Amino acid sequence: MKKGLIIFGIIITIILAVLLGVYIYNIKENKESINDSKLQVNNNINVDTVLSKEDINSIFLETNSNEEKTTPNTLIILKTYFNKCNHVINEYIDADEEYVNLTKDEIQNVFKGWDIEKFSKQEIILSIEKDEFCDEHFIIREENGTIVIYKVDENGEESLYDSTSISTEYLTTEDLLKIKNGIKVYGKETLSNIIEDFE
Repeated sequence: MKKGLIIFGIIITIILAVLLGVYIYNIKENKESINDSKLQVNNNINVDTVLSKEDINSIFLETNSNEEKTTPNTLIILKTYFNKCNHVINEYIDADEEYVNLTKDEIQNVFKGWDIEKFSKQEIILSIEKDEFCDEHFIIREENGTIVIYKVDENGEESLYDSTSISTEYLTTEDLLKIKNGIKVYGKETLSNIIEDFE
């Protein structure tokens, strides 16, 4: 019986010694692995690059900024207010490469003198006021049986803008009367629509 207990004690001791050895070996391996990782990280650092606290803060702010930026799908609308005729002309620009990935401040730097009315990644509206008369004042007249378009300046002076080949002979009496008196039109889009109606 005593002999059995002694053998049992020896077996338990051997098992414990093996487990302790495996445990110590694993700890040693983990330390070496950590040291190898630190050495590898340290080897990847360029010794010539020393970052100041400001540089680090700047990088941190840039990468973690939630500030909205433009995308290739951002529509840019330039609104020009003309004080002498009280008209507004809108110009629509798709954000090409030079306008992509810009913040509100960066857009303001690109469009100096313009006010930002709206800024989102979908749409940017910029506006400017000009103490001028816009160049989108037209008058439609009839000459030699066809429709002719004149541009009108701030002094009321007319200059030929376009001679169409649209004949007036098939127009209604009402339209003919309007054209004889001259149809005043503001805006190229409106002008195009009216001319299309006469075609």
